[in-house]
Amino acid sequence: MKHYLGALAIWLGLGGSLLAQEPLQFQVTNPKGKSLGSKAFIFLSSNAAGQPLDRKSDLRLRPMPQDTIFVLTGNYLGKIPIDSTFTAKRLSVVFYKGQLTNPESGETYAVEKLPPFDPNDISHSREISVYNNLETLIRGKFPNLLIRVNNQDNTKYLVLTTDQTTPMLILVDGVTMSSFTHANQIVDVRQVKSIRVKRSDPLYGFRGTGGIVEITLVKGGDL
Repeated sequence: MKHYLGALAIWLGLGGSLLAQEPLQFQVTNPKGKSLGSKAFIFLSSNAAGQPLDRKSDLRLRPMPQDTIFVLTGNYLGKIPIDSTFTAKRLSVVFYKGQLTNPESGETYAVEKLPPFDPNDISHSREISVYNNLETLIRGKFPNLLIRVNNQDNTKYLVLTTDQTTPMLILVDGVTMSSFTHANQIVDVRQVKSIRVKRSDPLYGFRGTGGIVEITLVKGGDL
């Protein structure tokens, strides 16, 4: 019984110490201190599933020892090393014109310029692996598209930034999607070959009044 209680105490002690480790509050801003929001995509070397920033609150990260925080914005990829001496509870960095800096410490981090993102050859883009679904890809790489929510059934749809009212027609390998929610649920972002955005196309008639998004999957991709 004593051995059991001793083991339980050790387990609880370890669990308590793990629970006590607070997540790192992380933010990326411009030189004026304004959050980059969804223009910046964050992921860790220990967790390649990225997530966009929130303009209203800090991102909560749980980096591992000897980890790296990657910041992707536009064609620039910044790298922030996290070693065993890192103890900060909050980290706010400035990313501007290809330079990533810590204004508090004055430290400058490594930045790599990536090849231009090609919407017609997405499957070969180096950064595609950080987008965990179609929605994060659209938010991160297609600034001319906005995601809206239908208040009646909570489904999501796409609109052009120049329109913002009329839902766009979405097709995946020629198959019409009932909503963007539908497309996001069935499309594996790693199978996307290209995404073409059209303002109009006589081929689709009135169905394409709000614009058209044509998503093509790599050969062998499944709907």
